Amino acid sequence: MNTAQHNWLTTERHRRFKPGIFLCALLMLFFLYNVVQAGQDPSGEDTSGQQEATTVQDQDQGQGQGDYTLEDVVTTATKTGETKIQETPIAISAFSEETLKNTGVMDMRDLTQWVPNAEFPNFRGEPQAFIRGVGNIVSGFYGGESNVAYYLDGAYLEGGYGANTDFIDVQRIEILRGPQGTLYGRGANGGAINIITQDPTDEVHLSSSLEYASFDKFRLDASLSGPIVKDKLKGRLSISHNQQDGYLENKGTGSDAEDSNYTGVRGKLYFTPSNIVDIRLSADYYETDNKGSGYKLITSDGFFATGLGAKVADGFYDFYSDVDSYDKMKVSGVSANASIKLPKNMLIRSITTVRSYERDLLYDNDGTDLDLITNKSSEEVEQFSEELQLQAQWDSWQWVAGIFLHKQTSEYTELIQSFPASMLGSALDETWGFDGPSSFETKSYAGFANLKYAATKRLNLEAGIRYSKDEKKMATALIADYGSTGTSEINATNEADFESVTPKIGLDYQVCDNALVYASAARGFRPGHFDLNNTLYGFTGDSRIEPEYTWSYEAGIKTDWFDNRLRANLTAFYIDYKDMQVSTIVNGYSISSNAAEASIKGVELELLARPLPAVTLNATASYLNGQYDNFTAIDPYDSTATVDVSGNQLAYAPEWKLCLGAQYVFELSQGFLTFRGDVSWKDKTYFNQYELDATSQDAYALLNALIRFETRKGNWAVDLYAKNLTGEEYYTNEQLGLDSSDVIALVGQPRTFGIKLTYKF
Repeated sequence: MNTAQHNWLTTERHRRFKPGIFLCALLMLFFLYNVVQAGQDPSGEDTSGQQEATTVQDQDQGQGQGDYTLEDVVTTATKTGETKIQETPIAISAFSEETLKNTGVMDMRDLTQWVPNAEFPNFRGEPQAFIRGVGNIVSGFYGGESNVAYYLDGAYLEGGYGANTDFIDVQRIEILRGPQGTLYGRGANGGAINIITQDPTDEVHLSSSLEYASFDKFRLDASLSGPIVKDKLKGRLSISHNQQDGYLENKGTGSDAEDSNYTGVRGKLYFTPSNIVDIRLSADYYETDNKGSGYKLITSDGFFATGLGAKVADGFYDFYSDVDSYDKMKVSGVSANASIKLPKNMLIRSITTVRSYERDLLYDNDGTDLDLITNKSSEEVEQFSEELQLQAQWDSWQWVAGIFLHKQTSEYTELIQSFPASMLGSALDETWGFDGPSSFETKSYAGFANLKYAATKRLNLEAGIRYSKDEKKMATALIADYGSTGTSEINATNEADFESVTPKIGLDYQVCDNALVYASAARGFRPGHFDLNNTLYGFTGDSRIEPEYTWSYEAGIKTDWFDNRLRANLTAFYIDYKDMQVSTIVNGYSISSNAAEASIKGVELELLARPLPAVTLNATASYLNGQYDNFTAIDPYDSTATVDVSGNQLAYAPEWKLCLGAQYVFELSQGFLTFRGDVSWKDKTYFNQYELDATSQDAYALLNALIRFETRKGNWAVDLYAKNLTGEEYYTNEQLGLDSSDVIALVGQPRTFGIKLTYKF
């Protein structure tokens, strides 16, 4: 299948209409409408709708009168309440609800083009994050914690479980770049990602949207919010369902891959029993049932193709596999965020979180139509965390201190691989593999404090420190079947404790009302772990991976110009990396090791301008120079040997990234017509530490476009959009195949068109 055949306007399967889904959407809207009708005043007039319409109309009228300055974006990154980003001495990229809507960002992968020096790839359905070159290809059972900490409404998400699904009813996304160990702790060596969802409203509010796009995509989003007990309790319920056919065609089985079948629901309660106590309770549930990723063989002269006859597909969005992969996931969580105001401007806050994660996964590890290796696994994760904070504001002093407790238990229940004799000869004349559970347990304890002192009206000094201790245990009890050579039991128990102290110092100076300069030095820490594959396949004598440490030095300036019509933020940084944890794919398997040293330096520029009332312009540019200074890695072509990769570029760390966007709004008698276009360009990217052209993606650009009509009251809107408008063909991951003489790859998303209808009242 060629690229043109994937165009949703011309392909038969993309013209199919699913009336059942559309009918369900209409019934949902009808149900929610009747719920809202019950919340209207006795006269039957929807006062909440009037209030919101007036707000939107007033804003529009204000713009027409010349008030078109840039809005102040707030953040909760400092954990001391809301602060303006332009007054917060941290490198932050924040995306409001309006920005997410205008740019079409629906998940973490969509954010890649917008955040300087950041990559958010999706490896076998797992969320990955690389910020300023700090990240890991594999996390979880084989790669340990993520280098980037994920938070949902202040609650810690271990490994980012659930963060790779679609965003539901999101108010704001914050990407904090650089180590955030003082306040955010575990997993924040490279940065932190805060996902903040919409809170319940004081008035009854309903919003719903229905979307149809390429590859038979149907998406329904709806939320209902309002008071339950006046001035005491209010609630919000949000649902989302997304299903879409895959954009890859498996020529080996005739089915699709890279599809989407996702359902999520979130409920929130906001309880204010008094003016000094507030309690936020939230619960969420996500479920996916996807066909999984499809690895594509992209070489025709390697051993698979020439020696074993593996087929190489002609079409860019075609591949051959002997099995249909699947990826089934369930994620649920409950959290309680409670605070009490104390005398003398003090506040105590408790954030309690319980989460669970289940996943069943099957994928073709060799990436060919040959019956070589099929991996099937099942994992279950249980997580509990508690963070207790004490905050205070005393004259020139502002501080926050707290403790953090975390426990996680995980079980990896099955791993199967097969090597038929017809493929590899009589030496392995039976199927072989590993069957049995492996369990992991992590207990984490931390205490932290961060102090800020206003030395003058313009100069602030800051110092923070965190003590962390992680207790880890891995127990393996597997039956190894080596075919004709017999079976054996693999029983191993590994235990270790990892401790660290991570300080931070900084200062910021308000040069004038519209310019802030700041500088900081912070230490980052990522605890060690045990890699199951290192034990199973004997690539190293010990499965223990040592902790990694960074010292990050950062300086920046945040400015607003021309009566807040131009915003320009510039950041420069240097990172000294010790014992860097590296995961890579060798002979089809994930292997972990420590690189002795690495260094990273870079610059980030973010621009936002509104030169005219109807025009908004944005631009980001980033430069990154990251390399392994001292690293002897496993030879990718001979797993029994090593190779010196010192001086090579870091994985997922393109040297240059650019993004440009423009938006124009026409004011009509009945509403507003918006035109928007965005283009992002990324330099050459290497997918592992070997700096091989065979496992890299050359520079490429993506173009997105949007046309929206919105009524003057803001209750109706229709969007027409296109992503990857030019049909760019690119890879998001490439790795050497089972015998290291072939290359298999994951394919990036093709051109898509869509229409979205939104109704609010």
